Amino acid sequence: PPGSAVAVVADAVSAKAVQISFADDGPGFADGGHDTAFEPFEKLGHSLGSIGGGGLGLALLKTLIEAMNGSVGVDSAYRKGAKVWVRLPVAR
Repeated sequence: PPGSAVAVVADAVSAKAVQISFADDGPGFADGGHDTAFEPFEKLGHSLGSIGGGGLGLALLKTLIEAMNGSVGVDSAYRKGAKVWVRLPVAR
């Protein structure tokens, strides 16, 4: 929504991997949301609210990142925003 913020940070986590984090100041994930966040069509309890989308973004992200031998995860506190991170091997 207007006035919201998103931060993108890239870090080398080792000589062999880079991590890119995307953090926002939105509603975050409710308890148990971390377990289902990457399932297709999951809208984390917002299916009837004003948050748009079909619930496919994180599921597609996970599929693509894992296809590149990477990993993806979530750090979040309910009503305190969310951080989704991806970790990818460094190209040789």
